[in-house]
Amino acid sequence: MADSDKIIRDPIHGFVKLSAWEQDVVDHRVFQRLRRIRQLALTDMVYPGASHTRFEHSLGVMQVATMMFDQLRPQFEELEELAPKFTKNDLERARVVVRLAALLHDVGHCPFSHAGEEVMPRNAATGKRHKHEEYSTALIRHLMRDVIDNHPANKLGISADEIGAFLGKDAGSLPLQMLFLRPLISGQMDADRADYLLRDSYHAGVAYGQYDINRLVATLREVRDRETDGLMIGVEKGGIQAVEGLILARYMMFVQVYFHHTRRAYDHHVTGVLAYLLEQDYGERYGEKGIFPPPKDGGDRTAVQNLEEYLKWTDPRVWQAIDNDLAGYHGSRIRGRRHDRRVYETSHFPSTAEWDEFVEKIVPRLGDINGYVDKADNSWYKFDKSADIRVATTDRGIDPAPVHLSARSSLVRALREVTQRRVYVPWEGKEKAKKLLEL
Repeated sequence: MADSDKIIRDPIHGFVKLSAWEQDVVDHRVFQRLRRIRQLALTDMVYPGASHTRFEHSLGVMQVATMMFDQLRPQFEELEELAPKFTKNDLERARVVVRLAALLHDVGHCPFSHAGEEVMPRNAATGKRHKHEEYSTALIRHLMRDVIDNHPANKLGISADEIGAFLGKDAGSLPLQMLFLRPLISGQMDADRADYLLRDSYHAGVAYGQYDINRLVATLREVRDRETDGLMIGVEKGGIQAVEGLILARYMMFVQVYFHHTRRAYDHHVTGVLAYLLEQDYGERYGEKGIFPPPKDGGDRTAVQNLEEYLKWTDPRVWQAIDNDLAGYHGSRIRGRRHDRRVYETSHFPSTAEWDEFVEKIVPRLGDINGYVDKADNSWYKFDKSADIRVATTDRGIDPAPVHLSARSSLVRALREVTQRRVYVPWEGKEKAKKLLEL
């Protein structure tokens, strides 16, 4: 067990400070596994420097979430009209919960991060595939109680269940004060994207993800939702440009890095490799071929067994299979760098005429060229009333009537959903496919 605070050097935030308790959380095997999970899958095939991991990103998210909390804390202490009020003990406890939740929010990622989520099992209740967040909350609750509930430094009675609820979908058990703070980890200007944009941009060697994080944090304010009268995290009038910078950075990183045509081809191959390896190892043990063990199934004992099995899956395990020619067709494509090639793409925002041409002339030919369609469906900003960032109109106190960012920002109003489509074919069929797709 650690016995003193530790300072960790970080290329994005300078220094990240860990308490003795947090060091033990970081040293836990569930968290250490993140050293072996790349943040951006095989993006280093395009941007060689992008080999950073979920481990360092998680430290960065904790740092940013703390910066945001500490900016809001004096407002909690000073505002008389705040209800329900935070006591001093509440604030100390909330800060610890926010830091631990930020630190652990990504422990459920599978190998190669988001590229592997297409082979996660389906949730029987919803019919949709589980997300990495569900694995994170399950791992925290089932495998990390020893370093949370039972840690000697835990004098505030914080539990793994509380951390899981803060990150998960069952937040109804949390006090109202804690519900208010959840957007620090999952929201439109949360600590997660605040860190990954800067970090991914830095490691990829591009400037697209840069924005003024210090200004963004300095302008955070408590405001009230006009419709519900509930407390929300908003920004001062002077913070509009900082928020615009964050949103624009996200757009630019998607177009230039996350949706890069070669990177997306490798995502396709990674998904194929994982499906192949999972089928070889498990068959239909979990009810479907080529899927990871589910995060919960048949009670706590089965859940623990599934999670222990899931933890064995890391990037090095998959790479070993690829290097030894044990990862099937897609593994050989990755090893030989003979990834699928893009042979056609629409514009980022296809017009009705362009879309009709794609559907009527391109799609019918896919079978002839052994091709498939990759799609981008990404909205850079959620405009519904519950999600739209609020902008304060008063200089002091909790603004009872903030305005929506989309009403104040012409840049945000101009944002459109990227609906680009691309057609890919196997490497050796590229030239033939291009001829067949000539319009």
